[in-house]
Amino acid sequence: MYVPYQVNILTNKEAFQYALHSLKSSMDEEEANAIVKYLFLEQYNLSKTVLLTHETLPFEQLTDLDATLTRLKNNEPLQYILGTAYFNGLKIMVNPAVLIPRPETEELIALAKPYISDTPCIIADICTGSGCIALAMRQWFPKHKIIATDLSEAAIATAKSSELNLFDTAAIQFNVHDILTQTWAYEKPQIVLCNPPYISRSEGINMSPNVMLHEPHLALFVDHPDALLFYKSLIQTFLPGAFPSLFFEMNPNYIEALKHYCNLHQLNCEIHLDMQGKERFAIISK
Repeated sequence: MYVPYQVNILTNKEAFQYALHSLKSSMDEEEANAIVKYLFLEQYNLSKTVLLTHETLPFEQLTDLDATLTRLKNNEPLQYILGTAYFNGLKIMVNPAVLIPRPETEELIALAKPYISDTPCIIADICTGSGCIALAMRQWFPKHKIIATDLSEAAIATAKSSELNLFDTAAIQFNVHDILTQTWAYEKPQIVLCNPPYISRSEGINMSPNVMLHEPHLALFVDHPDALLFYKSLIQTFLPGAFPSLFFEMNPNYIEALKHYCNLHQLNCEIHLDMQGKERFAIISK
């Protein structure tokens, strides 16, 4: 049922239908339905069950809903509007200074976990962004020391806020650091995880407007002729030592080039598939 914009008294059910109809003009119905369900649950505490049992009660936040729908139709990601995103079961703070965590990065966490023993060690998360990897590591391995770095001061501030919000205490060593230009001045890690910028500018034409218009290009694109720039920098920084294992999320287009580089430098390079069957992850060690 379509409810005209000028109507300002709606039931919960009518408000849901109104939001769905509004978004269907700019996206397909399945995507619109998923977004509206998530919005009503997170923003208005109206789950599917609550909507069914309270569908005739008045919806009292129409002004906020209208403002949110306008932002959504302007391709702004819902996670930025809400200020949070879920990752590995954690509700993490997000804003335009950080990428919205992707499901593929959850797969990187799942890949790395079996390699991390219960014996306390040092784990590094390079290009931490929202801090999602470091925060997941703290959740799974609370006895381990975690160092997380990023070039962006705003990203580090966001990640620190998430940690305090989730755990009430600060334990992760967050640092503003440029892995490409600055020497590593912290303790040497035994485990390194990294989801660096790995998209070429030419690939941007195929990306959705909500990503291109709102997510930080600094964290998306590698603005350098060498697409392996970040990976080579981490290898050169950490693999002179005997212990580290490096866990990378990657652009599948550069997997062969990484394998070739590792072969030249006599490094082990294991490639793993993501849930879509794409070559997405690399584990590199001596």
